Amino acid sequence: MNDTALIKLIRRSPDKGLSALMDDYLGLVHSIIRGRLQDPSFRQDVEEAVADTFTEFYRSIDLYDLSKGSVKGYICTIARRRAAQVYKRRLRDGSPLSLDEAGAENRPADAASFDEELIRGEQKHALFSAINDLGDPDREIVIRKYYFEEPSKSIAQRLGMSVSAVDTRTHRALKKLRTVLGGQEQ
Repeated sequence: MNDTALIKLIRRSPDKGLSALMDDYLGLVHSIIRGRLQDPSFRQDVEEAVADTFTEFYRSIDLYDLSKGSVKGYICTIARRRAAQVYKRRLRDGSPLSLDEAGAENRPADAASFDEELIRGEQKHALFSAINDLGDPDREIVIRKYYFEEPSKSIAQRLGMSVSAVDTRTHRALKKLRTVLGGQEQ
């Protein structure tokens, strides 16, 4: 069904229209949100964010302009924003973050060969294991800085450290990870 017909169906018959929208985009929305909230502690939040994405799409249907982009692009934008809101809420609440191999392995496979996927999976496992072996607070700093792209200043405030201490620990942790994973020292 094309975007125009889908929007008309949602406006004419919300139940049928939303069902068609979910048939077309549920997997994509779930992948986007799950990809951004891979930590296992986010499992319940993922389902809620997926439902909220479709609810927000429906509630903003009158604001949606077909000439400015596709339904797919619009719903993907809402999904990314919802995932970011969940993540930011967790940061505000001070919930601990973890990096679990099982959570990160749930990304949808791409078109790469099976061998390449297997190698990537082994590399991820080694990386996650090495990060978890860093211990706290280094593990927490690396996860927040590189996995969730949190700035050093925010990490420092959350962990009660100075920004320079966070940056120093980051540098040392990366050096240790490089050594453990067999990388070149620079």
